[in-house]
Amino acid sequence: MKAAPLAGGLMAVMLLFAAAQCAARFGLSGGGGGVIALETAEPLLEDVLNNIAFTSPSSGYNEAVLYQISFRTCPPCIQSHDNILPKLQAAGLDTRLVTTARKGRSTEKERAAVVENARRKDWAFTQEWWAGRNPNRFYAETELPAVDGDAQREAELRQLQNHVYELANVLAANGAKFAFPTLIWKTQAGDYKAAIGYNPSLTTQILSDIRGG
Repeated sequence: MKAAPLAGGLMAVMLLFAAAQCAARFGLSGGGGGVIALETAEPLLEDVLNNIAFTSPSSGYNEAVLYQISFRTCPPCIQSHDNILPKLQAAGLDTRLVTTARKGRSTEKERAAVVENARRKDWAFTQEWWAGRNPNRFYAETELPAVDGDAQREAELRQLQNHVYELANVLAANGAKFAFPTLIWKTQAGDYKAAIGYNPSLTTQILSDIRGG
């Protein structure tokens, strides 16, 4: 009976150690938000960003653009969506949310929503899907065309997943490990930067970079 607290304490230490290893692996500190300069493979980066499927509340004419690469049930992606994107939108940025489905790690409903979201490019649809932490109610109440077995939709999903894979290659070329969420923006000087993970203080740095502060 007395061994239980010790076992619990050992498990807590193991979890903390694993979290520290994960943070070190992804170059994160303070809960995420490690920022890197993307100085290598810029042509590939720009090609992907020009073609990747996203949704945004902006009209698309704003030169100050930020991309967030996410999947729907990723807790730090949700935190960034809820706490960083609205502040950047209020500051006038075009926040482009890329929502993918991880290869081999997504549900049929999630894949259907990913492709439908990419097709519609409707921020209201995206916000309805992203409301709350669990999308199961949305899936239960929303009729979504299936992706599995539909050659065209399957191809569109693969294209989106391949674009995310190419972004991971860009980060690797710059000495960083891709993780969700990844935020990408261009500074006022025309240099690309990326933040891997979630950190609420990113808002200040992103705005400073884009405005040249």
